Amino acid sequence: MGSQLIIRDARTIRVVAIVGPFDALNVADIARGLQRAAEGRQTLVVSLQQCTHVDIEAVAALTLLHRRLGAGLILASGPQRVFEITGVDKFIRIFPSVNDALRQVASEQPIART
Repeated sequence: MGSQLIIRDARTIRVVAIVGPFDALNVADIARGLQRAAEGRQTLVVSLQQCTHVDIEAVAALTLLHRRLGAGLILASGPQRVFEITGVDKFIRIFPSVNDALRQVASEQPIART
């Protein structure tokens, strides 16, 4: 079964949903798609809510993306255990849902003064 990326924008934040597995069979394609989606963005929320499987190759790809984006990479939902075992949850912010991630980012952005 193949995977697909669904990309949408929520104000200045890009949200990418991975639908299907994210593993060694498609990690290169998904990683390229995530890199393209992150271009010109300070914040990228990667939703794993519809992701059916995440393996160590996918974790490595997310870690590399984190090196590029730093705190700007946020994960939403997904298989928590793999991130706990690998320690990724210590340096990549993970929220239960996309909405929770978007609310947190909105609360961190300074209010524009006129």
